[in-house]
Amino acid sequence: MRLSRPFGPVALAAAGLLLAVLTAVLVVAITRPPLVAERYGVPAGPVARAPAATLQETRPAATPTALLSREDDQATSQPSPTPQRPTATPTETATAALTVTPTVVPPTEEPPATEAAESLVFDPFPTEWQRVEVGELGLAFLVPETWERLGAAWAWAPAQDSAARVGLAWSETGPEWEPTMMLAEPYRVVTSAPVDLGWAQGSSYRVELLLRDEAVAVERHAIVQDAVDLAYDFFASGRTLSDLQAAEPVLQRMLASATLNVMPGGPTDVSIQFLSCVLRVTLDGSSVDCTALLSDRLQEAVQEPGAPLSVLGVQEAYYSFYVELLPADGRVRVGVALNYSGGIVEERIFTLVKQDGEWRIDVIDTPS
Repeated sequence: MRLSRPFGPVALAAAGLLLAVLTAVLVVAITRPPLVAERYGVPAGPVARAPAATLQETRPAATPTALLSREDDQATSQPSPTPQRPTATPTETATAALTVTPTVVPPTEEPPATEAAESLVFDPFPTEWQRVEVGELGLAFLVPETWERLGAAWAWAPAQDSAARVGLAWSETGPEWEPTMMLAEPYRVVTSAPVDLGWAQGSSYRVELLLRDEAVAVERHAIVQDAVDLAYDFFASGRTLSDLQAAEPVLQRMLASATLNVMPGGPTDVSIQFLSCVLRVTLDGSSVDCTALLSDRLQEAVQEPGAPLSVLGVQEAYYSFYVELLPADGRVRVGVALNYSGGIVEERIFTLVKQDGEWRIDVIDTPS
């Protein structure tokens, strides 16, 4: 039996070369860092999937140059002995721009406080009120207790330098008088509406005060006329509409609380003086001449000057009376109620006129 030939030198050399190549390949495979370590610059070894936030923090920011440079792309394809962080490819850069770069929304600036907002620091709905009496008018109304009076004027504000304020003005009326005469000129009427206070009627106006055709202030006026010859202007004002709207609740309270009391020498006062005089003459035997409070025309019509009850058209003395200024209808009238025992009431209406600058009773009627 013939034995096979052993490997010759050439075969042995080839086998040794093959073994060396396999060994080199194994060494390179063992020592080469993983692809993730090469691309993201993390230590070689087993790599777990990192959270998205971690990858975003370590991913380099893309630049326009990286998107356009071909040399950077070539550099990333060359192996490096030391793991380097490569420049992102165009596809990777686009992904990074969508997932990594946050959208920063600049904070919205808060607008600066306006002058109108600063004027609203006071409470427009006070809970404490004080009663104000205008003696020469016999008029009374309420204003906030904490508001300050502005000098000698009949006007009030939360503070001396406040833009918002309320107040009262008045004027005598006449044949040519118009409510808008009480408004400061130049002005522009924005709205108007009727007003009825019971004892006086008129109109409410919202106006803009003008300077070279530009509004510099805004006001609300409730201008009413009583049954006598006076007009009353209850007003609220401010530099802006916000100022006015803050002061208007106070104006409304002024109007709701306004009462016309007895004005010295006025129609109501003259009527009270006459009825009191009749009682003194009838009950006390006083010698006072009550007819002095009647007009010249009515004095001539009185048949018995010493019997003032006859002027009233009654025979017995009343024990009390009530008077009320009636709404204006072109005449000045006062309603009178003469009270008797047993609940009996006799009603009269006095019509008064001005005579030599003073009010006098001109007509005494019995209402039907």
